[in-house]
Amino acid sequence: MRQVYLKPGEIYFAEHSVVVYTVLGSCVSVTFFCRDPFFAAINHVMMPKPVNESGAEVSFKYVETSIEHMHKRFNSKGILPKQVEVKMFGGANMFHNSCSLTAKELIGQKNVAKAISMLSDLNYEIKAYDLGHDYGRKIFFYTDTGRVLMKRVNRIAANPCR
Repeated sequence: MRQVYLKPGEIYFAEHSVVVYTVLGSCVSVTFFCRDPFFAAINHVMMPKPVNESGAEVSFKYVETSIEHMHKRFNSKGILPKQVEVKMFGGANMFHNSCSLTAKELIGQKNVAKAISMLSDLNYEIKAYDLGHDYGRKIFFYTDTGRVLMKRVNRIAANPCR
């Protein structure tokens, strides 16, 4: 089966069988899968929402714009949220042992909270997830079945306080 690497800030839509893989730290990936009619999607988001509220920038690196776009694409095919199997991964706290707490260190938690809130508001139910903690993940999304395989990636131990 053909493999596709999903980079941060991208979405992949599939109407054929492919394995999409990506690596996550504080970023989040949400997968959408519908068996009939067959359609699948995965994103790799980096931040909850654009800092600039003007709406001028439509970028898929944000939870807000990415999930909204996925929802619209599925809706355009007549696929309702109740027909979609949703899974979510990532949102790690990759700076677990830092000396000071900053907003950047909480980005994983913010990504997860925003994604859960949006999915709930759009009436999607999350079927499976692996979120938070202090380790990264490598995920493999099989677009033909909706199956997601995940491998934990240990973070590199470092002590920036010395």
